[in-house]
Amino acid sequence: MFTSEPVNLSPARALAINFVVGLSCVLGGLVINQTEINNGTLGLLLAFGSGTYLQLGASVSLPAAIDSNSDAHHITAVVVAFILACVAIGLILLDHGHCEAEGAGHAHR
Repeated sequence: MFTSEPVNLSPARALAINFVVGLSCVLGGLVINQTEINNGTLGLLLAFGSGTYLQLGASVSLPAAIDSNSDAHHITAVVVAFILACVAIGLILLDHGHCEAEGAGHAHR
């Protein structure tokens, strides 16, 4: 079900690329930390970030965890873990404070 093609990178080159990608996360954190952002922007950043994790989980990790040799118990455990992770991300998004801005939030007047 899930096959991965080798990319023929040496371990040193793969580590170097991984290091540069990791530095981009640090750079993004520094930029956001030094920039004044409002709750709307923060909500968008959280939504895009969680969407990235969900996409990776659904398209890469989930098919790799459930292969054609898995029994029903293993598949059930993987799906339950995936659903729990989705719920955890959703709870984090609910508590980021977006709806508490200026006291009224999204309430209609």
